[in-house]
Amino acid sequence: MAVILNVIYFLYAVHLYFDAKNHVSGDDEEEYEYEEIEDRGVIANIFTFNFNALFFSNRTFTATSAVVVISLAIAVISGASHILVEGVLGSATVLGVPQFFAGLVFGAAASSVPDLILSIKDAQKGEYEDAVANPLASNTFDTTIAFALPLLAWFIINGVDSLPLVQDDNLTILRWSIVGVTAAVAASLLFNYKKVTKTIAYFLLAMFTVWAASMYFVIQ
Repeated sequence: MAVILNVIYFLYAVHLYFDAKNHVSGDDEEEYEYEEIEDRGVIANIFTFNFNALFFSNRTFTATSAVVVISLAIAVISGASHILVEGVLGSATVLGVPQFFAGLVFGAAASSVPDLILSIKDAQKGEYEDAVANPLASNTFDTTIAFALPLLAWFIINGVDSLPLVQDDNLTILRWSIVGVTAAVAASLLFNYKKVTKTIAYFLLAMFTVWAASMYFVIQ
């Protein structure tokens, strides 16, 4: 299963690449516009992780500077992710809920904050397609590579071919509820593929709120 998920994402990425090449001509390509982040001084740049200002005097990105900045950003995100995991496990203990549930609600919400910020910025610019595509693409990556690659690594390191799932009535309800919510989200977007309205946005927010609250009481 882990291998299949990785292959699915690879085929998905290849499809997107060729689809973009076929639908974007040379005249239609938008010129890249570098959005300069204000240089607030060394101390402020350190606290805001403005690596381009710290190491490259806030100049327009080159291939080298882009690789350095994104590598440093990944290192920061990796450290923050470790703290996030510890916080999620702690919240599960405090609330008396399974770690699985805490990860789905608190972990998923916190790790999606960068996607939320990017989508808000795109929406403010009027780039609504990017605003919607960003979380969809991110979750496609999460459910394939981010899930399957660590799983595959675990199988290889431990020399096993399968991993038994914890069998529990509450967890079974939780798993099926995730499938149901996912289907509802997909249906709301597929049946309104020509436009996404404010009503749909409210519907999706309300659906997550109701799901999280109901699952909290179900698994108690």
